[in-house]
Amino acid sequence: MAGPPAAGESRSAVDDVSFLLAGAAWQDSLLQSYRLLALSTQSIMLAVGALLLGAEYQSQDAVDVSLLFGSLVVVAAISSFAIARMRQVVVARGRDVNYWHVKLLEAERELVSQDRIFTRFKIEQKQQRQDLVDEFLGTITEETPDWRKLIEKSMGHTRRAIDQHLFAAMEFAWLTLVVVGLVHLLRVTT
Repeated sequence: MAGPPAAGESRSAVDDVSFLLAGAAWQDSLLQSYRLLALSTQSIMLAVGALLLGAEYQSQDAVDVSLLFGSLVVVAAISSFAIARMRQVVVARGRDVNYWHVKLLEAERELVSQDRIFTRFKIEQKQQRQDLVDEFLGTITEETPDWRKLIEKSMGHTRRAIDQHLFAAMEFAWLTLVVVGLVHLLRVTT
């Protein structure tokens, strides 16, 4: 990886691209780590919640059911707070990855066309991952891409699924556990 130039030296466009690629890879690695942490933590917490709900359904004693339901609500509240925080972290890190990708695309403008590998990859990725070809794709070429639109116009299906739908699904799972637990609590106590 190229570092800063020594006094009196200048960096080449290839050095800039190498540096930016390393930065983008680092940010993406952090993003994947945060996603994995969120998913692992929530998987464990959801398993605990399911065990509490199962134990609640095994009991017909009003005090035991109330205690188990209360424990379920506490675990659900802690998990919901963690989901909200991790969603913020993941979305912010995703913006950081986008920043590095934009800088990398801009730096590739200094390279000859056949060396603009990341630019060609991003154009191909957008075209292959979208069922519809947005109007902006027709104007993007290796020589004159619209960097922000290419990176941020619409998140890829993977990022959308993880950054939006996965966290929403976790919240829905917790809501379902709590509602089912509440139904059993009301059935036992009334």
